[in-house]
Amino acid sequence: MDNLKMSKEEWNEVENTLFEMVPDYDKINKKITFGMDEKWRGAAALESEGTCTALEVGSGPGTLAVKLMSEKVICLDPIPEMHAAFRQKIKENFLPEDKFEFLTGSCESIPLPDNYVDIVYCAFSFRDFYDKEKGLCEIYRVLKNKGKLIILDIAKPGKIRNKLIYFYIKRIAPLLVWKSREHIHYLAETYKAFASPRYYAKTVEDAGFKKIVIKFLSFGLAFMLVARK
Repeated sequence: MDNLKMSKEEWNEVENTLFEMVPDYDKINKKITFGMDEKWRGAAALESEGTCTALEVGSGPGTLAVKLMSEKVICLDPIPEMHAAFRQKIKENFLPEDKFEFLTGSCESIPLPDNYVDIVYCAFSFRDFYDKEKGLCEIYRVLKNKGKLIILDIAKPGKIRNKLIYFYIKRIAPLLVWKSREHIHYLAETYKAFASPRYYAKTVEDAGFKKIVIKFLSFGLAFMLVARK
């Protein structure tokens, strides 16, 4: 596993882990971040204000999608069971079903036309892209001119804090979600292979994006990268 691409075996392991996490996905994230992930998603969701169509890549069970203010939200995820969990959430919370559209697939081959959406979100999913460069090119393709890309993920704020965060994910977080402790292993390894926000800002720029801004959240524990096509 490197900064930009996974092997097929690594991607299959990540996909299998996420599949197994479906029933407890939200609970696990809430516990290991002490609820801060909701705050981070809320900050990212503000970027959708005034937009017509949003695409979330790696939408999971809709944890961010329900917060988006776009008129229409397209949810793309390679795991159909994630969509099923989100559909159940829509029913339980009496959300407008016609606001959401579900697509099964990956960021490397987005099943949408060119220049189709106003904003694209990658919330805690960019780290898990099989091929980040190819995924960014696909995102650029489906975005309308001047459309926005939002990447929200765990940050790497510096060598010492990087080691502390990795230690927390590897050793402490599993104790907080004991029944799902094996699932946290993949998170630790993808974080270890993840590069800094500034590194990915250059990758985003190389894909054609402009006006790139990085915002650090919660004293550098997470980051939000905003870019324009």
